[in-house]
Amino acid sequence: MNTEAYVFSTTELAVLVAALADNMPPLNAVALSDLDITQAELDDAPQRLRDNGILTSTPDEPNVMVAEDVEALLTTALNPNQLFTLQRQSLDVPAQSAFFCIGDETSVCNYVDAAGNYWFVELDKQDEIAQLAVSNLATDGVTGDPRPMSELLPSMQSLSTLLHIVGGEAAAAVGWIESAEAVWLFDATATEAEHAVSVTRETLLAHVTTFVRQTLSAM
Repeated sequence: MNTEAYVFSTTELAVLVAALADNMPPLNAVALSDLDITQAELDDAPQRLRDNGILTSTPDEPNVMVAEDVEALLTTALNPNQLFTLQRQSLDVPAQSAFFCIGDETSVCNYVDAAGNYWFVELDKQDEIAQLAVSNLATDGVTGDPRPMSELLPSMQSLSTLLHIVGGEAAAAVGWIESAEAVWLFDATATEAEHAVSVTRETLLAHVTTFVRQTLSAM
């Protein structure tokens, strides 16, 4: 799995998006306020990006350019051909989301961490969507009989749902609940799932991998 990642602050990301959109007007005071950044931060960000090789310019090409690999990741994240969203809810931390964006030649996972930084990780293959989706499991799980969702939800440690987004709406979904000692797979496409089945980590990974493959092959 490709572990290389690019991490940007809100200010740096705003500068990069502006560089990708040549006709984008400068951010005004309202936009800066909405993004919770200052003009001074915006003025300082380009130099940091140049120092890290993310922004470049040459005498022959005076316009600021985004490094080719970063441009591919950002372009795919901003306008993917296919989009999966992972939503994770826990009792002890705010809800988290990750986005798996698939383009013609590039696939990327992007998310915002607890500090407000934006992460962009290139995916080598589509199966990495499933691998990353279940990577936070703290238990190997066990095989067991179905149990009512009403019994599992009060004692859950987390609830995760992987959704395939089409036209801004969820077209397909798979979900699982993690408790202290087990992982429970449920039908996330149902309006209100009634039961969940206890599975091992390996079974869950195989199920989510199949879900991603079948969803993409149907498009």
